[in-house]
Amino acid sequence: MDWRREMVENLLTPVGDNKVSNSRDSSIHIVTDLYQTCINRKAIVRPPTIDNYLRVVYEAGEEVGLEMVTTGLVAKRLNVAQSTATVAIQRLAREGMLSYEAYYGAKLTNAGRKRAQQTVRKHRILESFLTRVLNLNWAETHAQAQFLEQGVCPWLLERIDEFLDHPSHCPHGDPIPQLDGSLPASETMALTECREGVGFVLCRVLGHNPNLLRYLNEMRLGIGAKGVVLANASEGGPMVVCLSGQRREICRQVACKLMIQSIDTASEIKQCAHLKKAKKTRKAGKQVAL
Repeated sequence: MDWRREMVENLLTPVGDNKVSNSRDSSIHIVTDLYQTCINRKAIVRPPTIDNYLRVVYEAGEEVGLEMVTTGLVAKRLNVAQSTATVAIQRLAREGMLSYEAYYGAKLTNAGRKRAQQTVRKHRILESFLTRVLNLNWAETHAQAQFLEQGVCPWLLERIDEFLDHPSHCPHGDPIPQLDGSLPASETMALTECREGVGFVLCRVLGHNPNLLRYLNEMRLGIGAKGVVLANASEGGPMVVCLSGQRREICRQVACKLMIQSIDTASEIKQCAHLKKAKKTRKAGKQVAL
């Protein structure tokens, strides 16, 4: 047996998850098939594909809310020269996948959106697979899934999706398009829109900046984490939140990328009330000392 293939199989030997433990043979088979397919197609050494460009245009429009996505943004996300991105986008425009306007950017056509959703679905399912089965950190999954997706055929993708019990969102909280193109319903808002005293749960992190994701790891602020807004200054200073009873400051550039849902977290709010009271007491003490 190829030693690299054997190494991938061994990754699943110490399994903690019950579902994976009960289906270890199936999970090993999926991993080895995924590995062998990628090696055979030399996915690792390929540059960004046309589907990568469509996915980036789709995701950028999804996150920023703009219909037109600039070539500069596409180039930055794919780590290629802007001239390279422009040539690829112009090619996609000729093929009817994009509508392109010089100096303004590109947007997906109906045909381009359909194909982009298929690519996004594959990418986000693979991210879920890498996190749930191989225990990769969510800061690593985007880059790994980007080259693995080039070697995964449709039947293997659907086997992985079934094995994962059809996840609705990727590890970053991004919705996974279904086979018919539909998306799971989700109503979220940016953390910066929360007023003081509002409880929240983190549902999604926009973008795939690994430095941002590592920073959130250090703060123990992952998908599903709950907190309360202590301060949200209108003049643009950092936000102050309470996470697990601890006071944390989050700069607005980061907070605007955190999509949340407001919730009633009585226990969190109670903890944070004590935290705010203690802070005011310390301030009063300093004023007296002066």
